[in-house]
This record gives sequence, C-alpha cells and structure tokens, in this order.
Amino acid sequence: MTGTTQVAAVLNPAADHAWAAQAELQRVCRLLEWPDPDIYYTTVTEPGARQARAALREGAQLVVVGGGDGTVRQVAGVLAGTGVPLGILPLGTANLFARNLGLARSDVAEMVQAALLGQARHLDIGLVRYVQLGPAGPVESPPHHFLVLVGAGHDAATVADTRQALKRWVSWLAYFEPGARRLTKALLPLRVEVDGGRREDVSAWSLLVSNCGLIPAGIKVAADAEVDDGLLDLVHVAPPTVAHWAPIALKGLLGFRREVPGLSYRQARTVKVFSEDPVVIQIDGDPHPDILELDCTVLPGQLTVRTARSTQASTISALMRGWTGRGAERRVLRVLRHTPPEELDAVLGEVGLEALVRKLDDHRLGPDHRSALLDLLVRERREVLTVPRLAQLATALHRGPTPRSHELAIRDLVLSLRGEELEEFKSLVNSSGSYHDLDHLVFDDIGDDELRTQILAHIAAEAVGRASADLRILCDIDDTVLCMLHDRRYPRGTVYPGVVEFLLALDHGAAREPGRPGDLTFITARPSDPRGLVESYTRNGLAELGLPPHSVMTGHLLNVATKGRIAERKMANFDRSRLLFPECQVVFIGDNGQADVEVSRAMLARDPEHVRAVFIHHVSPVGPDVRASLAAEGIWLFDTYADAAARAHELGLISEQGFEQVRAAVEATRSG
Repeated sequence: MTGTTQVAAVLNPAADHAWAAQAELQRVCRLLEWPDPDIYYTTVTEPGARQARAALREGAQLVVVGGGDGTVRQVAGVLAGTGVPLGILPLGTANLFARNLGLARSDVAEMVQAALLGQARHLDIGLVRYVQLGPAGPVESPPHHFLVLVGAGHDAATVADTRQALKRWVSWLAYFEPGARRLTKALLPLRVEVDGGRREDVSAWSLLVSNCGLIPAGIKVAADAEVDDGLLDLVHVAPPTVAHWAPIALKGLLGFRREVPGLSYRQARTVKVFSEDPVVIQIDGDPHPDILELDCTVLPGQLTVRTARSTQASTISALMRGWTGRGAERRVLRVLRHTPPEELDAVLGEVGLEALVRKLDDHRLGPDHRSALLDLLVRERREVLTVPRLAQLATALHRGPTPRSHELAIRDLVLSLRGEELEEFKSLVNSSGSYHDLDHLVFDDIGDDELRTQILAHIAAEAVGRASADLRILCDIDDTVLCMLHDRRYPRGTVYPGVVEFLLALDHGAAREPGRPGDLTFITARPSDPRGLVESYTRNGLAELGLPPHSVMTGHLLNVATKGRIAERKMANFDRSRLLFPECQVVFIGDNGQADVEVSRAMLARDPEHVRAVFIHHVSPVGPDVRASLAAEGIWLFDTYADAAARAHELGLISEQGFEQVRAAVEATRSG
C-alpha cells in the first residue's frame, strides 16, 4: 500500500464503538498521510452490500467494515474475487469470523491497526443457495456468501428464537436459554449429498457446514476446520440421548481429539442438504425459515483479508483461548518478557489488552500474574509503549471491577505522561465510545481520594502555559439536539436542522488543519447508574446522527427534580471537565427551556477565561430586552443553528466551510 492509499469504511452506525472506530480510522490515515477515508453508513434496509459496491466504484483500494457478523458478511461477499483487501473492525455481538482470524475484538485502536496495516491473507469464503417454501410454492434463493458456517436444524432454530434485545445486553450468552430448551428435541430426518456423491439418509439434531470452526466461549465445532484450506467441514450433530450432550460439549470446549457418540465430521468442497419438511437454517447467525434444500460450495482463496499476527501474538492468543490456567498465564508473561522491546507495542496491539488483562489473574494463594503484567507494562517497559497503547491499557483496567492494583497502575501511567502525550492520552481515553471514558475513570473508578488528587494535580501542572487550540464542546441534549420538552415547532424527537453539522464544525475547528476528533461531551441531568445503562441508552439514541466521537456525562436521579438541581449537576459536570482538560477552552451549547441559562451564568462567573462562548437555543419565547441582556452577559441566544454558526464563525470558532455546511443544512430543511 502506498502513501496514496484510498480507504473506504462501511460502518454500522448502531454498533458499539462505531464513532470511536471512525475517529481512529481518520486519525491513523492522517498519520500515514493517506487521504481521509470515505465513510459509508449501513441502514436496516441496506446492511452493507450496496455501500461496498459504491466504494469499489469510487476506486477504494482497501475497504474496512465495522459492525457485526452480518455486516462483515455483506461486505465480504461483494469483495470476494475482486482482489481488493478487506479490513475488519469487529463491533458486533459474537464477531465469529474475527474470532477465527484472531483479530482484536475489544480495543478499537488495535482493530484499526490490523485493518489498515495488517498482512494480506487469502481466505476461503462459502457460497450458499437454498430452496424456500413460499406462499406460492418452492422458490430458489439468490446466492448468499458465508464466512463461518451454515446450520440446518435445531441450531438454526435456536438462533431464530434468540431475542435481539437480550442479545444486545448479554452478548452471545443470549443463545444459551433457547438452545437449552431445544436439547431434548427429536432428531430431524434429512438427506445429505457430499461432493456430488450419492444422497444419504441421516437423522440429525443439526447439520453444520463450516468454513472455520471457532464459535464463542472458545468452542471448536470442527477441529480440523481452517479458513484457508479450500474445504468445507460438515459436522453431523446427533446425540443418541440427552446425556450425550456432555461429552459433545466437552469436546467442543477442550478440543480433545477422541471421538464421541453423536458427533461426526467430513470434509468436502460441496455439500447439499434436503428435507421433506421445511426446516430453519442460519447463515452466519442470520436465520431463514421454511427451507427444503440447501447447496453449499467453497470458493478457495477468493477473499483477501488484512490480519496482524506475529509469532509472539499467535502464541499468546493460543494460550489465552478458552480457559487459561496458571501455567498458561506464566507462559504468556514469559513470551511478553522475551519480546524485543521495539516489538512489544505491536504485539500488544495484535493480542488485545482488554483480553490480556482479563485472562491473567492475581490468585488468592498466588502467584499474582496480573500484577506482574502491570509491572512489566506500566513500570518496566513503559517507555517503549505508544500513547494509543497506553490509552488502551487504561481503558482495559477500568472495565469491570477496579481493584487497588489497577488504581495504582493508572496513577503511575498518567503521571508518566507529559505535555502533548498527556493531552493525546486524555483525548483517546475520553473518546473510547462507551461508559468507560476519562470522567468515569478518574471520578468514579478511582476510589482512593489521594490517588485521584495526584492525577488531577499532575494534569493541572502539565496544563500550565500549554493552552490547547482544540476546544472542548459541552452540549445539552433535550431541546438542544433533539426536540423533546418545551419546543413546539417540531414533532417530539426531531433532530434540529443543522445541529449535527454545527457540532461537526466546532469539533473540526477553524484551523486549516483540523485538530483531534473527540472533543464533544454531552452533559445532561439524565440520571446515571452503576452499569452505565442510561449513558448507553443515551449514546444509542444519538448513534445514527453522524456526530463526531463523543462522551456522555449524566446526572443523578435527585438532580431531575428541579431546575436548581439540574443546574447543580450540570455545573458539577462542567467542573469535572475543567479539571480533566484545563488546557482547553470550552464552548457550551444549551437551551432556555430549563436550567441552561443559569448554568451558563454560573460557568462564566466561575471561570470566564475557560469559557470561550455560550450558545443558548431559543425554545421558550423571550422578548428582545431579555435577548439583549443575555448578550451583554456573553450568552448568545439563537433561533436556528445557522444563526449559531454565523456567530461562531465571527468568533473564529468554525471555518467558512463549516459555516456554509450548517447554513445549507438549515436551508435544505426549510425548502423541503
């Protein structure tokens, strides 16, 4: 790939971390001096194939797909046979194909690194056609590609029964309950034809036609399945009794080679399945009902995928697969210690820091392998790790419980950073795209007041004399981004015309070269909860708007009772932001429906040098005298986002291009 590589990204905007992934793609492309990636968003009705075809027509030399298995499959099917490489950002629930390739699945920066700079690998992809019983009789489907497996029978019915809402919250564990209910179901009478041979009558709980064999929890459904061997693996699941499920499960979990009753394997290039009674099938997790015939073929080496796996990373990933005992933990540490210092950062990027931190434990009776890992990364080898890798480590350390060893490691990590490195670290942690942002790390997960004080004192000391050109954007949501409470000009839930373009323009800034993305924080009095569910709900509600990377700072249940309480909580969020980013000036955007005018006055009174501008959306009518009085206080009341953008342009906060984009968005709504 050259310095002119044109990257296209097909992203599912509803996927977790989609906006953080987009920001990281843009950041790395700029570092590489590549053109900015062309971004295509999927929709419910167009889940990826059309966007991938458009990317190819526009001359994409590398297509990156961000989403779940369904989105990846859609894009891979278009790229198969074209020679254009595919980079994968696994942002879905199960991410089965990514698991089989050993790709990072939790850290956005690691995903992007592999997708853009990994080695090209030529992989097999499956092609399946089926005959479905429709209202007017049997209908043959168009061809569908598959990456992992096609299942026919009770396996597919389990997938179909899985509730999507439950799947979103508890990931692949959602499949357990419907699967357990089907374990006692009768075997299905089917017929199978392998590589054009004679048709065989079989009874099966399920037939799996596998391109690669690993599924969640480290279960290997086909021990010999490889994604580049030019073969499909037919797995025949037919336990004679319910008791036989135990050895079948153990074989899948532990991978032992001994044969067990009710489980058999064959390899082939083509597999056909026939059923007299309609059955459910699933294609990479997508169910299809009422199927009479199934025809699967492998397309050897037709898909080029970028993966990143050094010898060390491959060894560590193999040791961490499934259950990791103390011996495996000890060997992981040994591999890391013997990795050349100049290669350690890249190896950690390939392995995935969140998985590494989770897999290595401090055992009740010893040894303390996680503490040894933190000593190695934070204290012994800190100088050879890049800032993005350190940000990933900090995020990994405050997912789940944050014991004192994690708090100390985070403190030592932050105190080791200075100047621009500290600014970059804070921005990366804050734009992680989830509840685990910088605000929650410092003020919630760090429970030791002394450690928090040390972190904030270091941040303050490093900000002295270092005014940043990047603005922090603090923005309300209700009646500011979405018409919700007091505004009667639009239907409830309407996105205000031009607001997305205005926030993007502010995030971009007025400079010819844009600053870092991810300076937008929504501050709201919506109550928080220990698991961040309210913030996730809020973030999901904003997911499809095309906003820049952002974080969310919520309130408390008691703060929604009165305007005074709302203002109090928003000021607390303002103070937190000021302590975390003292080098940045702030733009505040709110509305005059509730407490935001009072919040603006309090911000200006508390730290006028820190507040660059205040924009208040005029949703509750006031007279010209009130408008003039607010303007005298430095509070700009605006009717449309075109008005706000004009004022921001006068103040040098957004570029001419940014102003024109906001104005055009508002005018387009009026003309429509």
